[in-house]
Amino acid sequence: MRTPDTAGAWTAEVRRPRGTFTRSLRFTSDGRAFLDHAGVGTWQRTGDGFTFRITEPIVVDGRCTGWVAIEQHAVWDGDSFAAHGVSVVHDATGNPSYRVPVAITARHEIRTAMFP
Repeated sequence: MRTPDTAGAWTAEVRRPRGTFTRSLRFTSDGRAFLDHAGVGTWQRTGDGFTFRITEPIVVDGRCTGWVAIEQHAVWDGDSFAAHGVSVVHDATGNPSYRVPVAITARHEIRTAMFP
């Protein structure tokens, strides 16, 4: 089976103990990773998939009150991937506050171009 290309935009279902959310992930061919509009980090291939690490700021009333350090280990499942890992929430001074187990399933976003 051919390994899907990690680079591109992905729609992700993120499952945490307090609920499930839909998020957007984007991976570039040179190893950068982005979560929605604020989280940034890196990714790299592994034997059967890839890992990614992203730092996402926590902004309340326009002020950064901390950040989340996201680390996920992904394996391919056809043209999608499943990932698991732990996110560590830090306060504004950098102290870890708590850890959250996170599972993700994601599929490539289909984008169509419109031509006049």
